[in-house]
Amino acid sequence: MSTAKNIRLNIRNETGAEIKVTKVEYDDGNSWNTESWLGLDGHQKIMPGMTAELNKRDLGGVGPSGGISKRTQFRLTYETHIGGDKWTDKRSIISNEFAIPEDSRWLMFVPSGHVTMPKVFE
Repeated sequence: MSTAKNIRLNIRNETGAEIKVTKVEYDDGNSWNTESWLGLDGHQKIMPGMTAELNKRDLGGVGPSGGISKRTQFRLTYETHIGGDKWTDKRSIISNEFAIPEDSRWLMFVPSGHVTMPKVFE
């Protein structure tokens, strides 16, 4: 199986409230795989209107083979801050399907799940 190396993922919070991303997975065509996208504390908090860059990862099973990148999706699990130390139950969103070349950077929007390869980041 081929590996897509040096993949960067940014998450844009468009919910209107602080979110806490607790899990990021990708689909290799057979199963959902979890990588260590998030920091040592296992989550990433993102304020409304802000973008967070997650750790760079290598994704097995979705890299180019014969010059063609395999199609994949991201699944993101998050909670919404509702005040004090309270968060909503976990919700998961699944992105649109896309081909993922090596050394690429992606932007995923919450709550829509749309993923794009932007030319410029803020």
